[in-house]
Amino acid sequence: MAGFWLPALVMAAVLAAAIGWPLVRSRAGAAGAADVEVFRDQLRDLDREVERGVIGGDEARSLRLEIQRRLLAADARAARRQPASGWLPRGWPFAAALGLLLIAGSVVAYVTLGAPGVPDQPLAQRQDGPAAHQMADVARMAEALRARLEQDPDQVEGWLLLGRTYRTLERLRASAEAFGRAVQAGGRSAELLSAYGGALVLADDGIVSQEARAAFEEAVAKEPFDGRARFYIGLAAAQAGDTRQAMQTWTDLIALSPPDAPWLPQVRSRLADLGAKSGIDPAAIKPSPGLPKR
Repeated sequence: MAGFWLPALVMAAVLAAAIGWPLVRSRAGAAGAADVEVFRDQLRDLDREVERGVIGGDEARSLRLEIQRRLLAADARAARRQPASGWLPRGWPFAAALGLLLIAGSVVAYVTLGAPGVPDQPLAQRQDGPAAHQMADVARMAEALRARLEQDPDQVEGWLLLGRTYRTLERLRASAEAFGRAVQAGGRSAELLSAYGGALVLADDGIVSQEARAAFEEAVAKEPFDGRARFYIGLAAAQAGDTRQAMQTWTDLIALSPPDAPWLPQVRSRLADLGAKSGIDPAAIKPSPGLPKR
């Protein structure tokens, strides 16, 4: 039971922050681009919590949908340059009260609906619940954003937001296309190139295509410590049958990574599997000379 409460309270706090923080940050009547940045930061924070294993599964998906929905709404308000709705009180007291209400409501909901002994809801019923409405709202706003971007296609951040939204909705091919449009619009940062490559891999069922590999290689050229890009470059080599190159790439990634990097267990596992299949001892492969230093 204790294993449930900590993640539950963390999730409630994240959701409370998703709702309450913009109330504190926003000035009366302002729809600000600041709200958009706040929600983007919250998505990044959520991704980190998922990566660390604090939040996962359906809970992470539900939180991501809610934050994404609010981000899309804030982005649409900013695009219209209209003031945000002013009916909610502003300031720390209201935000704090709202946060406590959400946390208390989560506890009550669990005790009432999620207690041991209460039968699980059938899938059909769960699909008709709040998550389905969240997804419908996010999908509707995503299409409105896409229509706006088609009229103004040079908005890198807009395409990036659309790509992430489609990924949350599990529209993986559309997500990859949106990330590609962000790159075409001039977003050739290492972070975006790596995200584009990752979106292509997801859309292609784990296959690292030539286009994806090129994106990862450009990302590494700009940011040598991009762990995701280096991992997928190694995976591309493994899928092409170049086992030694794959093992060298992953050995270099381990050498470049912080000791607590969350991807290290998977990289070491892949490296061991390749070694067992090929007969090459991973310990015999040393980091490449001249690797960059942090």
